[in-house]
Amino acid sequence: MTVMLQSVRDAGSVTERDAEALLALEAATQERPLALATLLRESGPHGVILLARDVSNGEGVLVGFASARLSVDEVDVIRLAVDADQRRRGTGRALLDGLVGWAEEVGAAAVVLEVRAGNVAAQQLYAAAGFTQDGRRPRYYPDGEDALLLRRPLVRRTATPTTTPARAQRATTAGGV
Repeated sequence: MTVMLQSVRDAGSVTERDAEALLALEAATQERPLALATLLRESGPHGVILLARDVSNGEGVLVGFASARLSVDEVDVIRLAVDADQRRRGTGRALLDGLVGWAEEVGAAAVVLEVRAGNVAAQQLYAAAGFTQDGRRPRYYPDGEDALLLRRPLVRRTATPTTTPARAQRATTAGGV
């Protein structure tokens, strides 16, 4: 599968077809799905939303998305969702790499996120991308499951915040993780 990442900033940069696919992914992967406007607002003016498209068949079907925001000197990953039929094909890793690349471009010191203690597949993805456990939030999720706090330190560079990750402008062949 060949995945292309696209950065979006506002509802005007999302087609109706993409909005429907994004919201379907949100509903399928989250306990409390958010509306498109809320997803865009969560990333804020210092954030990014990446859309992952499978371009191997030429159609560019949306197969995943991720969002993050810069908070002081860290990038907080808000969402990372991949269509269930497309998992374990590299889409999640491509999205994660895109967010890390954006974090490096904006000069963040680290990328941080929470993951369910029972979500072993996601923990493996994050470990393979250089994330390590930095803490635990007991009973963080509504069902009482703990959240693991993960962190990936970055080499800081002086940069001006941007919302378009360079890595998001090219297609990558996804495979493996």
